Amino acid sequence: MIKDTVINAFKQAIKEIWQDKRTLWSRLWLPFLMFGILLFLLSISLDEMGGSSNFSGGDNANVETPNSIVGIVANNNGDSLIQQLKVIESVDYILLENTDTLQYLIENGGLELGVVIDDYFDDALKTGNTGEILLYYDGYNDALKTGITDNIAWYERRILNKRMEKSGMNDAFTNPINIGLINSNTFDSEDLTLANDETDEATVFNEIGGIFIWLLLLFCWLGGVYPALSLFTNEVTQRIITDKPKTILIGRILAVAAFSLLHSLLLYFVFILIFQPFSSGGSFYSNMIKLALNADLMPVIIFTLIPLSLLFASFLSWSTMKRGTFKEAQNRIQPLKVSIGMLLVIGLTGGLGINVLLSLVPLINIGQLSRLLLQDNLNWLYLILTYAATFIYAYACFTQGLKEFEKRVQPIPKPVFIAEVDELNNDIEIVDEV
Repeated sequence: MIKDTVINAFKQAIKEIWQDKRTLWSRLWLPFLMFGILLFLLSISLDEMGGSSNFSGGDNANVETPNSIVGIVANNNGDSLIQQLKVIESVDYILLENTDTLQYLIENGGLELGVVIDDYFDDALKTGNTGEILLYYDGYNDALKTGITDNIAWYERRILNKRMEKSGMNDAFTNPINIGLINSNTFDSEDLTLANDETDEATVFNEIGGIFIWLLLLFCWLGGVYPALSLFTNEVTQRIITDKPKTILIGRILAVAAFSLLHSLLLYFVFILIFQPFSSGGSFYSNMIKLALNADLMPVIIFTLIPLSLLFASFLSWSTMKRGTFKEAQNRIQPLKVSIGMLLVIGLTGGLGINVLLSLVPLINIGQLSRLLLQDNLNWLYLILTYAATFIYAYACFTQGLKEFEKRVQPIPKPVFIAEVDELNNDIEIVDEV
């Protein structure tokens, strides 16, 4: 019976949220639509940036140019790296036998850039050492060089994230790949630089695919704000008459969580429609988003939205009831957007590292877990701790909200009886019930 009551309370809450369609449109769907248009414009502008698919620039940026040609000397190594390089789908890759051929082709204009993978590259990565890569370039196509180095930096970050799970930290452990840059115009050994000097600060958040995850989590919060305001202000709760406030509150919190989850999932589908992750082509930056959308553990990231939406819903319900009126609750909730966003950013950037303690910190733990999952690193300990902590925080908010809810709802009045007294035997006969 409790289940049926919760379901009925959930359905009633959905009807209450949905009945004011004009407010729902202006506060929830219209901002979402405007953001979707903004994403569409962003997807177009990414193709005009320096990391575009044909790496062109200047006055000829709008002229269709042939694919750039990159030579690779693999030395029977680096199959996974070569697959990563092919994320830039408008670049043609040629496998070469030796470095001499590569240098000759670059000097004579046959190649625009060359990648040389060290003979012991795979062995170095497997043993926790540093794998060596050399990039030969002609000194003119900086956009191509930047696109390739950024792509390798993404690959490096994925390796580094897996290594962070182990012990024995040292320079080679935290610096798995060195990219040497040699200008083919001089082939001077003094021109050798390490790309890691420029990419040490790179994180999955700075690599554009991580921003998508941040927006997905943030929209989970935004989707629950208006439903909570429409269900838990004083004007609404004081009209509720029930002898089961706990059951009614659960149904209403589930309704808020449903809108939070729906809001976030809609954003996910908008990303899929705009960036078309399963199609070819696009800029380097667009392909980074595609890579994030196609992450092997993306279903687990999506499932993480369930405990997160319950945490947001329970917190929003409690926070709204604490302030009473619609305006007071809105003034309390709106500034929290910045705090929510910053906590998620901290978790996604890894500014505080990765450890068990952070798995117990609300919101930061969700960001940390999402970052690991985005890089195909499923750590069951962090996942279990994050889920358990999030559900515990949601329950704590629920208990506090229940205290406020019980103060505001009206109890069902007890039945009143009209009695008729028999004066002869002083018996009382109940004749009607009101």
